[in-house]
This record gives sequence, C-alpha cells and structure tokens, in this order.
Amino acid sequence: MKEILNTEIRVDLKTPLKKFGQKLFGNGRGEKLAFIFRNIFLSLFAAMYPLYFVPMDIFVNNAADMPYPIKSLKRYLFFISMIVCAVILLLAFLLPKKANGWFCAAVFGLSLAMYIQGTFLAANMGELDGTKYELTAWKIILSVLVWCAAFAAAFLLFVKFRDSFNAVVLFVTAALFAVQAISAINPQHRKWGALNIETITNGDVRPIITTDDLELYSTKRNLLVIVMDMYDSFYYDEAVKTAPDSVSEFDGFTYYRNTVGSYMTTYDCISYIFSGREITEEQPAYSDETFYKLVNEKFKANIYSDPTVPPVYIHEKYTENYYSKKITFADTREYSAKIFKLAFFRCAPEPLKPLFWISSDEMTDFDIDKLDGHTKFSLSNYAFFSDPNTVFRSTDEEVFKYIHLNGLHYPCDTTIDLQYDSSKEVPEDITAIAANKTLNRYFAYLKENGFYDNSDILVLADHGIEQNHKKMFPLLMFKPAHQTGEGIKISNAPISYDDIFPTLMYLAGEDPQERTIFDIGENEQRVRHFYPTNEDVYGNIKD
Repeated sequence: MKEILNTEIRVDLKTPLKKFGQKLFGNGRGEKLAFIFRNIFLSLFAAMYPLYFVPMDIFVNNAADMPYPIKSLKRYLFFISMIVCAVILLLAFLLPKKANGWFCAAVFGLSLAMYIQGTFLAANMGELDGTKYELTAWKIILSVLVWCAAFAAAFLLFVKFRDSFNAVVLFVTAALFAVQAISAINPQHRKWGALNIETITNGDVRPIITTDDLELYSTKRNLLVIVMDMYDSFYYDEAVKTAPDSVSEFDGFTYYRNTVGSYMTTYDCISYIFSGREITEEQPAYSDETFYKLVNEKFKANIYSDPTVPPVYIHEKYTENYYSKKITFADTREYSAKIFKLAFFRCAPEPLKPLFWISSDEMTDFDIDKLDGHTKFSLSNYAFFSDPNTVFRSTDEEVFKYIHLNGLHYPCDTTIDLQYDSSKEVPEDITAIAANKTLNRYFAYLKENGFYDNSDILVLADHGIEQNHKKMFPLLMFKPAHQTGEGIKISNAPISYDDIFPTLMYLAGEDPQERTIFDIGENEQRVRHFYPTNEDVYGNIKD
C-alpha cells in the first residue's frame, strides 16, 4: 500500500501528440507542408479575428445604430487585416528556426487569449453610454487567468511537444478560422425594418441629417412631435418639483402622468409610435410607412433625428433635410479606427479594457459640422436652439416636424444652466431639469416669433429609464393649437403607447380606427400591455 501511495503518476502527452502530427502530415515533405500551412492559418487567424471578424460582428449586430455604409468599411477592414497578416506571415517564414518557434508560440497564445476573451468573456460588458468603464475584481481575476493559461499552453506545446507543434497550431487555428469565416458569410444578419443591413447601409455614401428648415414654421398650422429619448415620467415629476421654473413656458400642455410605454429600445419604440404595428418576424419594424406618407403629402415635412432611427430609406423618401455625403478614404479610416477601438475593447484583457473604452456617441460624432453649406443636426439637448440669434422664417404651407433629442439618454452633457459639460457625466435628475429648460427655451422662441399658438405640440419619450430591466413609463405631454391656457394641466387618464399612433393620425387630419389619447377617460379601468416583457399594467402608476 505504501509503495502504491509513493508511486509517481505521469501522464504521457508527448507520444500521442507526436503520433497525431505524424498521422496528419507524416514525415519529411509532410512536416514542411505543416510548417507552411501553420504559418498561413496562424497569420490569418491572428490578424483577421481582431481586425476583421470582431469588427464586422460588432457592426452587423448593431447595424441600426451604425450610420456608415458597410461596403466601404468591409473593404478597409479586410485591407488592414491582410496587411497585418502579411507581416506576421513574413516574420514566420524569415525568422531563424528557434526564433520562429518562440514567435509563433507567442502569436498562437495571443490569438487564443483574444479569441476566448472576445468570444466567451464578452458578455455583460455594459452599455457604451459615455460613463467610465467599471472594473470588477472577479472579471479581472478570470480574465488574467485565461490569458495566462492561453500563453502557458502555447509555450508548453512548443517546448514539450515540438514534434507536434506545427500540426496542433495548424489544426486549432484552421478550425477557429473556419468557424469565424462561416459565421461571417452565413445569412444571419439581423433585419432592420423590411430590409437587411446590406440594403440599409449599402453603397459609398454616408447618411447625414441636416438642420435645414429647422427654423421654418407655418403661419397656418404646425404639427410638432418632439421625442426626448429615455425621459422617464418619474424623473419629470422630480424635475418639476425641484425646478418649477424649468417648465414656465409650457402653457397649454396637458401632462399624462399615468402613461405606460410599449417597447424598450429606441429603434422599436420609434417604429411603434409612428405605425402602431406590433413588431414581429412577419411584420418587422418600419414595415408600415403610412404615417410618413401622410404627413409628406399634407405638410412640409422634416425629420430631425439620428439617420438610422428611422432607417435611412425613410429619411430618403420622406424628408427634405436628408443629405448624403460621398465616402472618402479619410472618412473610412476615421470610422474604422473607432470600430477597431471597440473591437480591442472586446478582445483586451479586463485590466486593459478602460484604455479602449469608447462611447456610442463617439461612433457617430465624426462628421464635420459644415457640409457644403449644410449643418449637421445634433441630438444634443445643449445644441438644440442654443443660439438666441436664430432667425425664424415662415411659410404658408402647413409644417410637420419630428425632432428627436437626447433627453435623458447618454451622453448627459448639458448642465442645469444649459452649458456644455465635457465630462458627459451630468446626473440624470439634473439632466431632466436641463431637458425641461431646453424645451422651455424652444417654446419661448416659438412664442416670440408667433408660432406657438398655432402649433399642435406632442412631447413624448420613446421609453423610460431602465428599472428592473423595464423602461415602461415614458413622459407624455400634449398642447393643442389655439387652446393655449396658462400653466400645465394634469391628466390621470390611463394612457398606453398603443394610443399614440391613432392620436398622430387624428392630428394629421385622418379619421383613426382606434381611440386617441383624447378619448380615454380619467376614471376608466384599463389594462395596458408592455410588449418586451409580455406584462400587463393595471390602475394608476403614480398611486
């Protein structure tokens, strides 16, 4: 028994790995082929995973938020990855034999570590909302262990199992490269609206929304729809309580404090607000263009929003302030640098991630302000009519404007005094007051120029702020034209965002099939449905 306990147990991995290499390639010429193909696939995988596959995966899965054509980006990413691949391949062939082995082992370890980090440890990285990336101890420990294990395995394979090193590296890198390549060409692109990303972001032009005619209003009637992104009604209540003067110009508005939203993301919310159609596989977002067609026929219509929400093809057909800028090499290089930074953030070990942290706002903030006499529209609360010397113009045509502002959405860059804060970390309660003041200033301008009274103004949020993984209670306010009393009225009518589209159709002059927000009684007992969580809401949400 004592002899058994003292017996040294050894696991012989060298023999089976050597046999594996010999069976795969044999000796002599086969080993040279293994060496050649090892270098090729190692170089391909090491270069293309972080520089092509990861950036393209990020782009495809966030296509609705990417205001850039995929064709130009794809070509540039492929070009850069091939240059890096060629450099690695050249070194792998030209370095002396011993140095070559250590070099390839290091590249193999780095590739494995980046692949594991970028594929399996990339969950729950948080939103790119402008706030600083928070490091957590357990993620740091896990990430460091993975990276150490990857490099240890690569160097152990080279030192202890040199006869099989080429075969193993070739097998692993070729397999991983094949998986990534198949995923890249697989038609799994998420669909946005009735079109997939290839259609929406195709070509060699970049979509830009300008401020053209933002200061133009009708002497007859204006229909203004203002979306304050992520503005939760609970934050509005606190903002008005803290700073009542922030809404001093909201004369004639009714605040619907008992409102329940329908969706959680801006893309889905805006589709539902302007169509009233539930989003399903059979009926994708933005498949119904009824309202856009209607206002385009009856009004001088303009959409001021992100060029991808609604999608580009909506802007192209239904707004006059859409502008397309020819893509240049410098543009592609600049945008690719941002995509690369995001890809390195995904693939970098946890302690280094803050070095590559990037705000989603930076992904769209790369256009020059002046574009052949046009000015790019900004969603920033701070930028919206911040110039008191703006000259308003009038037209005899009826005017429709859809204006989308950041509201409470990051980056929170506007202070309580309506000044720009470069830190982009203004608290949400302060941002709510600033958002009110932004609208307050805008309404004051409309009054001064004689356009406030003849304007129907709908102020709403696309969704609220996330609470328990829900964004259910967006802000909703309305001011009818020619009924401008003093102050703000409060309504407890149980409103659902199901009611918004019929209301918009009614305001645009059509007879809606469903009830509007004006038809809902304050004492009604009504169930409202929140689609993402399949949840019903009863009663008064502010009780």
